[in-house]
Amino acid sequence: MKKSHAAISLLAITVSATSSAAVFEGLSTQFNAMIFGNFYGMGGDTEGRHFTSGNVTVNDGSNLYTVADAVVAPDLPYSPGRHDLIIGGNFTGKAYVLTESAYVGGSLVNGVSTAEIQVYNGAPLSGSYYSSGTGTVTTNAGPFDIDLATGQAVASGSGASFDAILTGLRADSLAFSRLADTPGTVATNDGYGSVGITFTGDHDIYVYTVSEADWDGQKYRTITAPEDATVIINVEGSEIDLSGTMNVTGTELTNVIINYQEATSIAMTSMDHNGAMLAVNTTSYEQTAGGLNGAAFIAGEVEKNGGGEFHNHLFTGDLSAVPEPSSYALLVAMTAGAFVAARRRR
Repeated sequence: MKKSHAAISLLAITVSATSSAAVFEGLSTQFNAMIFGNFYGMGGDTEGRHFTSGNVTVNDGSNLYTVADAVVAPDLPYSPGRHDLIIGGNFTGKAYVLTESAYVGGSLVNGVSTAEIQVYNGAPLSGSYYSSGTGTVTTNAGPFDIDLATGQAVASGSGASFDAILTGLRADSLAFSRLADTPGTVATNDGYGSVGITFTGDHDIYVYTVSEADWDGQKYRTITAPEDATVIINVEGSEIDLSGTMNVTGTELTNVIINYQEATSIAMTSMDHNGAMLAVNTTSYEQTAGGLNGAAFIAGEVEKNGGGEFHNHLFTGDLSAVPEPSSYALLVAMTAGAFVAARRRR
């Protein structure tokens, strides 16, 4: 019997994975932003690799939207042939892709101005926007999957579907939300907008669930943890409105995950969000100015205005302490099931 190459590939990744949160952990070391919906961006940029499952409209009629800018994101190494801008649907507007290639399932659609994606490779080597050599733009590619090991767009049926990836990320988010608070954690709220979460002691992972009342609104948030600690902050509440500040001390912001497992909508205004954002159950995300400093995984419609930016701080934490079940195993089951269904339809 002929076996599914997709299922075999995913199974190999499952066996080698050490983390039960392997979908998040794997993709958060590759993508600056993964959006499962349509994306609308006016101003700003995505410093690292950018994926949108739906349609993308950026800077229509104005300056080019920048993606994969290794000049300001030096941890984005030159990698020949890498897909740095991946779009499942259509693209409207203008964009620079500064290191490698763009891959578009649909078409370049003219809006106010002519739709245009300019790709330059070698930028990490020369430090110049206009470095020698030109990458590739693939359009009208049709349906495709994502190779979980590389983040590349691959033929439909040979990787993980967008829906399967989102399902895996939701399983990770749910697993994070069920983790118990770390003993000895001290949470403070002075009643005037200053909120602090302080972790101490020696633990495999540091977790705290914060209420919507303490996290939402104009707040001055501080997360303090031991050096190199991996931190998960589970935020309660369905409608999240963020402004003010967020500071991480002790550990690195690249070791922090802010998990909005219950959120159906998030709005962030003029604020730096320091840590990965896991918002995979939202129907809408709006960002005005400010920066999202971490890997962003967002479901639903995303609107970014006023120069709001995705800053390329890839996740570096250790999630091996997160208990089973593995969401990679879920992806294997889904992929194998899709293969069987496809065979039955023949």
